[in-house]
Amino acid sequence: MTVAYSHPLTTPNKTDLYNALCAAVANYKTQDAWTWLSLSLPLPPLDLLAVLDLATDSQGYYWENPSSAEGLVAGGEVSHWRSPGGDRFAQAQQVADQWLSRTQSIGLGTTPDVRILCRFAFSDRYTPIQQGSRGDLEVPASLTLPQWQVSRCGSSYRFTVNLNIDALRPATIGPLCDRTWRQYRSVRQLALLPRIPLPQRQWAAHQKVPFPLATPAAPQRQQQFLASVEALLQAIERQQLTKVVLASALDIVPQSPVSVPAALRLLRQRYNGCHIFAVRSGGQTFLGASPERLFRVRRRRLSTSAIAGSAPRGATAAQDRRLGEALQRSEKEQHEHRIVADFIVGRLRQLGLQPAWIPRPEVLRLANIQHLHTPLTADVPDRVHPLQIVAGLHPTPAMAGLPQQAACEAIAHHEPFARSLYAAPLGWIDAQGDSEFIVGIRSALIEDVRIRLYAGAGIVQGSEPQREWAEVTMKLQAIASILALSEAIVPNLEPEVPLMGMVESGQL
Repeated sequence: MTVAYSHPLTTPNKTDLYNALCAAVANYKTQDAWTWLSLSLPLPPLDLLAVLDLATDSQGYYWENPSSAEGLVAGGEVSHWRSPGGDRFAQAQQVADQWLSRTQSIGLGTTPDVRILCRFAFSDRYTPIQQGSRGDLEVPASLTLPQWQVSRCGSSYRFTVNLNIDALRPATIGPLCDRTWRQYRSVRQLALLPRIPLPQRQWAAHQKVPFPLATPAAPQRQQQFLASVEALLQAIERQQLTKVVLASALDIVPQSPVSVPAALRLLRQRYNGCHIFAVRSGGQTFLGASPERLFRVRRRRLSTSAIAGSAPRGATAAQDRRLGEALQRSEKEQHEHRIVADFIVGRLRQLGLQPAWIPRPEVLRLANIQHLHTPLTADVPDRVHPLQIVAGLHPTPAMAGLPQQAACEAIAHHEPFARSLYAAPLGWIDAQGDSEFIVGIRSALIEDVRIRLYAGAGIVQGSEPQREWAEVTMKLQAIASILALSEAIVPNLEPEVPLMGMVESGQL
């Protein structure tokens, strides 16, 4: 990928944009080697969820980590690739490299920031999420070059629009410049809007919001889960398995539709140490607050972590501390954690990386649960592609178990639903080799008024079926209470300033 035209780091104006488009057309005539033009412009600080509110695209993506001050929201597609399965990671790597090599990047007052959005289902086999579903979230692999994106890295915000070169002709430069500038100004206006905090009285009510976890099928679900745990413990005793992550899915129909924007705001405020995410495709939205980062690469430096072993939070600081100390002393929880940490170290070494990590796991405290947590880092050679790392790590024992193939077969046998994006890699890559992938846990699928909640627990030697069911129920309740509360606060989250939509007549 080349940088065709770059202004100094100052605020661009409409004339700068027009000149950049003219230069791109002239450059294309001489080279004719690229397919897409990517334009990036600087933005003042703004709320990424306000941008998501503004968008009307049927395809959308949102990811934000409040604690690291990074995030991305994007919509539309100028190019997409869907894989029916097979060698999906190698195929995705080939497609992504081809796209990036055929994209000309322009930075106007900022550095260029074109990214390819990636999502991979848990399994490489196509399986419908549920009967009657109509989205494409079930496909084993998906890459998207979005029509537009707004990204944040610390105090730096950027607006990027991606254009097909076929739209760039002398006669179309003026109208294209006008439309892009109007859309850029619409996004800039969002900087005038303050973040909408959730009133404390509603947070107090949050703990008491009822949600129908006790559905008519709940006793059957519980009995099936407990029977599966018993069967898996017997397989572990026979040394056929070391660990299996058994998940449960709960389908509910609330009395009124859940507000996705409200739910994401609640998740961001409640779980600000997690990765808040949403993937929208057609009539489906998959969202959640994941504590699990598969890995992150910045300037060829990889960061990842082993997260496994769980305990509840305490009602008081003293009780919370005692629960955390018991977690660190627990032989069963430490064993479960070592399985995950050893797997990650081994897979990174197979890729030629030399990981470093702390000798004793820390306690990672989230809003409703605490985990054993071991951070790992490694330098990434140029020859190692981010999607090779995804292929090497997915699914980790924290998402599936060990041995990997046997654990995945056990999951397919014991779970009466398709995981799709649950416990699967979601993320992005760019031309500099930077990337970030999270794992879609603590999540829910929303389609019209139907909701499917997901949660899982790691089954190892020493697991107790009733305790594992209690852990799954606790995780389901965490996401369920957020979705229930979002029904009650929709009027409080509407933008105060009317704004032009991101898409005009189906084009950006």
